[in-house]
Amino acid sequence: MAKASKFVYRGSERTVESVVRKSKQAGGLYDSFLVSDATMFKPKEGENCVRIMPPTWEDLDKYGDGWELGVYLHYDVGPDNGAYLCLDKMKGESCPVCEARRQADEDEADKLKPSFRSICWVIDRDNEKAGPLIWSLPITLFREINQRSVDKKTNTPILIDDPEEGYDLVFNRAGEKVKTKYTAVEVSRDPTPLHDDERLQQRWLDYITENPLPAMLNFFDAEHIEKVLFGKSGKKDAEEVEDAPLPRRSSRRAVVEEEEAEDVSPSRRSRREPEEVEEDAPPPRRGRAAAVEEEEDAPSPRRGRAAAVEEVEDEPAPRSTRRRALLAEPDDDVPFEEAPRAGRRGAVEQEEVVGRAKRSLERLKPAGKR
Repeated sequence: MAKASKFVYRGSERTVESVVRKSKQAGGLYDSFLVSDATMFKPKEGENCVRIMPPTWEDLDKYGDGWELGVYLHYDVGPDNGAYLCLDKMKGESCPVCEARRQADEDEADKLKPSFRSICWVIDRDNEKAGPLIWSLPITLFREINQRSVDKKTNTPILIDDPEEGYDLVFNRAGEKVKTKYTAVEVSRDPTPLHDDERLQQRWLDYITENPLPAMLNFFDAEHIEKVLFGKSGKKDAEEVEDAPLPRRSSRRAVVEEEEAEDVSPSRRSRREPEEVEEDAPPPRRGRAAAVEEEEDAPSPRRGRAAAVEEVEDEPAPRSTRRRALLAEPDDDVPFEEAPRAGRRGAVEQEEVVGRAKRSLERLKPAGKR
């Protein structure tokens, strides 16, 4: 009988929102004033449409009943220009950035000044599959939204964050960083639910209830912030070390090969590597047949002025075996016309050789037959 499996699949409750949030999750090399599970909403250039979600914390006396949570942030801290929650404003503790600000000059003190921001949960209407996102608003935009959240006729608040009868918010964004401008802020005239799909809407509300905004804040201790402020933190160095290629290890064989390359002895040379031949080295030995062939092909020594001139001016023409026989041992049976043709100097030489041969034959004949 087969043994029952103990495996239970745990991913059936996974949502598309959680997958999208993980796809945008940072690598953790840089500090953030939010916990790692939080995903920020970044308005795009041009028109944006969002739905602000209601508050889900229980301590209304401490955090209020508004849809926003006010925070104080120090920007451009340290070499990485990080953002840190002000320990003095937020928790009443000693803040290294505030201490450094008191001792800095006017320009540097202004850069280290804590800035007030309002954060809230929103749904990006152009990217609803991302689910709830945290939006950090500047104080000017926060004020304008609240100014438009009042019904002037009835002098009653417009509850734009109501999940059943709330209102979408439309605005334009232009510029980057400190030059960012928000214009054309409008609150939709007709109330709508957070989403037409009740199940999806409830899932979004459950998520922000389990993750209230105060629980999403990430406070660093004073010692860590001080190290970052004075460039002693290893955050950026850790990233460089992670991205840098690993050092190449030198094996024992590689070390031996390097030593051999520096001082190569003749006994360690490869058999395929040709050795240098010394200039005074004797020529390689050749066989008897090769020696005979060289003797046959070697030109015979020439005497006289004509031969010397020929060696200097004219390159010796290739000589056949038949011509060498004619020059070495003149034969009367070989007609002169069958000899290979040569230049004018060669023809004269041949005539001299034939003449000497004929005179030698005349001397050898008996006296009465001449």
